[in-house]
Amino acid sequence: MNWEWTTFRHLEGNGYKMVVDMKKRLTNALRDAKLNNKNVPTFIEWLEKASLYDNTLKHTGSMGLYILSR
Repeated sequence: MNWEWTTFRHLEGNGYKMVVDMKKRLTNALRDAKLNNKNVPTFIEWLEKASLYDNTLKHTGSMGLYILSR
């Protein structure tokens, strides 16, 4: 069998939607664990810049699909 791998929903996997979600999740998780989250804004700023580059790559979506063929 031959197989091909592709991803989709790139905004959720490595775009602005991922950044918004990560900010919320990380802030809440650190707060709930009673850990310092003062550096979250700095990390989110870096993540926004990194996602601009990485979102141009083929396999950065939040969902993946294998395509099998004979």
